[in-house]
Amino acid sequence: VGVGGEGVVQAWGNWRPCRGGAAGVLDVMRRRIDAPNPAMDALLATVLENYRDAGLVQASLASVPRSHGGLSERIFPARSLRAYKQKFDPSWSSRWLAVASRRHTLPALTAVGRAYCPGGVRRACFRNR
Repeated sequence: VGVGGEGVVQAWGNWRPCRGGAAGVLDVMRRRIDAPNPAMDALLATVLENYRDAGLVQASLASVPRSHGGLSERIFPARSLRAYKQKFDPSWSSRWLAVASRRHTLPALTAVGRAYCPGGVRRACFRNR
């Protein structure tokens, strides 16, 4: 949690352990709309320094879906999220969705869509305007 001088929470993030506790992955990050611009940067930098000092070997800023522009950017603004995370000079690596057979493709993609848009695509379109 990042707290400003007046005691108001300006930004927060949730990290999950991975690799048997040797690493952490960013789960969720948010900041107040009126928070100072560097509030999230300062919070992430502090967490990453604390991880380093605690001996963690890796910290992941989590994945970002590929941007396909247009409607997909309104549903999930991947371009701006990727640009934000790029400031920390991460090592990007591809993630793949594996399914047992072609008939599992649609259910798997539906599950991914629900993960990124828990309130549904329609709600996501209006939320990110």
